[in-house]
Amino acid sequence: MTASTHSLRHTFSRLDPRLVPVVMAINEQRALRLVAALCLAIYAVLLQGGLLASLTVCLLVIVGYAVLQSIFSILEARILPRTWLSVFITALDLALLAWQMGNDPLASLPTATLSVLVLGLAALRWPLKAQAVTFTLILTIAILSTVWRTQTHLQYSWTSVATIGLASIILMSLVTVMTQLARQHFNTSLSAPGIDASTGLFNRPTLYAAAELLMPLMHRQQQPLTLLYIVIEPTGLAPGREPSLALQNDLCREFAEIARKRLRGSDILVRYSPLEFVFLLLDCPSKQADPIAHYLQESFHASRVHQQSPATAHIGATWLPSEPMALDQLLYQLDEAMARARQSRIGVSGAIYTDPEQGRMGHQLSDR
Repeated sequence: MTASTHSLRHTFSRLDPRLVPVVMAINEQRALRLVAALCLAIYAVLLQGGLLASLTVCLLVIVGYAVLQSIFSILEARILPRTWLSVFITALDLALLAWQMGNDPLASLPTATLSVLVLGLAALRWPLKAQAVTFTLILTIAILSTVWRTQTHLQYSWTSVATIGLASIILMSLVTVMTQLARQHFNTSLSAPGIDASTGLFNRPTLYAAAELLMPLMHRQQQPLTLLYIVIEPTGLAPGREPSLALQNDLCREFAEIARKRLRGSDILVRYSPLEFVFLLLDCPSKQADPIAHYLQESFHASRVHQQSPATAHIGATWLPSEPMALDQLLYQLDEAMARARQSRIGVSGAIYTDPEQGRMGHQLSDR
């Protein structure tokens, strides 16, 4: 979606990918890698090094891996997940696997089980296609390491190697299946009505579920339903700078608290996008929406006046028309009406109304 000072015409839908939580368990991944590094270090100490290097070199490799992964993890937590960063992290995991399989002092290759952890960690950050690539790379590393070791250094106990290899492949397949099931469950849960974690208001699927049930009911009973569409616009940022995720959440939490104090428990308050809200005011005539909009704006502006990050709230309003109209069409009319009003330098105190009946004919702003 474009910035709120531009035309806000965009496609409305049931989900907003910007509000989808990123489930990567960054801290847990770091903990798993550090535990694995500690186990490998103990393994190297007990066997006094490995096939390729002395104990000191082995420990330096493992400690270097742990330090680099910790740095990448802290960086990822600060700047949010990035594809290039995930490439470095997974590549480092694969490099450790290749080193350990080549350096394993035992002919039975117990460090081959490290491949299960590498694939599991990759599954937390990559989609299915990338997981398949990682799976292939792990198998390639395992085969090349085994072939190289048989030709250059050790006589193998093939029974042990085959047993460990087969067990690792079965476990990696299980990790892949469980990852897909977890991802399917997560995708299904995104479209379910619920609560926005940052504001405590309803999420976007709740709005669509409520509209599907309530709008036909309000039509049949001829009861008024007013819809408010609020866009929060940070005004203290440098030109061209986008608000951070933390700032967006802070602004929305503040506005949500103000809305809760003013609106009724029967009203449906929804965080529609990172800086937008949609409120369904049940049994509320449209003429009563303007005092509500004034209160929300003035309270929000007053609370931000002494803050280092000032912001303003643009509010649009419409009502349920006599003829059925889809929720997305009402939102689209409000969206365009607000954009035109700001571009035309119309005052933003109170609600900017759009008549849904006139909207059918391409007329956006009403005379209210």
